[in-house]
Amino acid sequence: MAAVRGSFEEGYRLLPQYCDQIRRTNPESIALVYANPMDNSFHRLFVSFQASIYGFLNACRPLIGLDRTLLKSKYLGTLLFATGFDGDGALFLWHLGLLMKKMMITGCGSYLKLHNLLEINTENMPRLTILSDRQKVIVEGVEANFPTAFHGFCMRHLSDSFRKEFNNTLLVNLLWEAAQVLTVIEFEAKILRLRRYPKKLLTGFDESRLACGQQHILREPVLAI
Repeated sequence: MAAVRGSFEEGYRLLPQYCDQIRRTNPESIALVYANPMDNSFHRLFVSFQASIYGFLNACRPLIGLDRTLLKSKYLGTLLFATGFDGDGALFLWHLGLLMKKMMITGCGSYLKLHNLLEINTENMPRLTILSDRQKVIVEGVEANFPTAFHGFCMRHLSDSFRKEFNNTLLVNLLWEAAQVLTVIEFEAKILRLRRYPKKLLTGFDESRLACGQQHILREPVLAI
């Protein structure tokens, strides 16, 4: 396999050249690779093509989905990505970040890079809604770099958490019903039913995120998948 695709070490060594090629062939793209100053080993990588940046700012809703996936190859790490949603509700990938394993806890500036990228490409920072699966590193990154954005949680992950934490099918069903109703009155009625459960059972439940996020779930069904 290494004879066909090259080794991991060779791939990391070529990253600076790859970033140079991106910037040369795709002007105004963001392609940055950082090395560890102690031993010159790979540290982190950020890539966002100019066409993707333009497409997000000019053809997508002001809504960003943030997520990460763990890399389980020879060199462990985390792949962070920012996804937009176009007018048809289709996913629109426009920003990638690659971090080594020891940097997973903090995100190491990935969300700051994302904020700066938006700031330098727009006259005014768009009023954003950010969607994530409630991972701590993402929540902290959003709070630090997008303090004015509304941060909602993905209903699938939220309902999975409810199911694991409370082991109560009725609660999970009520949560989905609250997210899918069409009027404020119906929503508040569902939340009222949730409030009737003992407080200790609903510790950590932030209904305001669901209440505000409800509008986006109704308009963009992809969020509820």
